[in-house]
Amino acid sequence: MTITSKIKSQYNVDGNRVYLIGHSNGGFMAYRTAFENSQEIAAVASLTGAGATVAGPAPLNPVHILHIHGTDDNAIAYAGGDLRGNSYLGAVETVERWAGYNGCDIDGSEVAELDLDRNLPSLDSIVVRYDNNCRTGGSAELWTITDGAS
Repeated sequence: MTITSKIKSQYNVDGNRVYLIGHSNGGFMAYRTAFENSQEIAAVASLTGAGATVAGPAPLNPVHILHIHGTDDNAIAYAGGDLRGNSYLGAVETVERWAGYNGCDIDGSEVAELDLDRNLPSLDSIVVRYDNNCRTGGSAELWTITDGAS
């Protein structure tokens, strides 16, 4: 029994609207859970998490992805890195991998600028969306907080 099936058995849950949100290690966990249980997960929002460096075959079902990451994050590097001997992908690579899993074109489009960090002046974040030619139920989006520490 998966964790989502256990929750569904105890609570009134719309099976088409199960969303995972994770920060840092929780973001890593959200990605892994969605990868392993794509039939149960509609979307993931990750703040400074990342994907594993080893790619597997695409999950059976598409999963919408929102990844938010600051370029100056000193815990989980925007460009990827190593955490206690385990390497991880950068933000762009993580989102592009999920765009590919979802059948989307890998060429994302800049669609907006946002003000996400009150400690940075004006519009500090760029939104890149990957939603062309995606399988139904899948897309990916990266919100990059320029100079943000997340």
